Amino acid sequence: MAIARTTLTCTICGKSFEIRKECFNRTQADEYIEWATKHIDTCPECYKAAMQSAEDEQIAVYHLPELTGSEKQIKWATSIRRKCVVQLDEYTQKAANDEEREQMINIISLLGTHGDSRWWIDHQDDVTNPRWIKRHLGELMQAAK
Repeated sequence: MAIARTTLTCTICGKSFEIRKECFNRTQADEYIEWATKHIDTCPECYKAAMQSAEDEQIAVYHLPELTGSEKQIKWATSIRRKCVVQLDEYTQKAANDEEREQMINIISLLGTHGDSRWWIDHQDDVTNPRWIKRHLGELMQAAK
């Protein structure tokens, strides 16, 4: 067991950060360090911010309502809703035909009508499961009215 460890500088914020990975042997660790030096140029914080920004752009087209609840509930529900909409949007991009794509867009819009943080928290394990969504599509449509 060998540890690959190197310090890199973020090209976005200029901050130094450490990359660490467990490898099977020293050769593999050295190869990883060489690869990381060439390919990793963003610190974890800047990478996370860039990913969130990309997800925000991806879900902005659905015009989701503001969530209600306590500050902590809203933060938690926002991350659940973000994960759900991003995943369903990816299904939409992979849809076999226009009809299936339109159906997925409608499902995302229906789910998006839920502005109560508690609903998202209570259904966090369900909302990314297409089978659950198809089973409860009628309920979602009623709730949207």
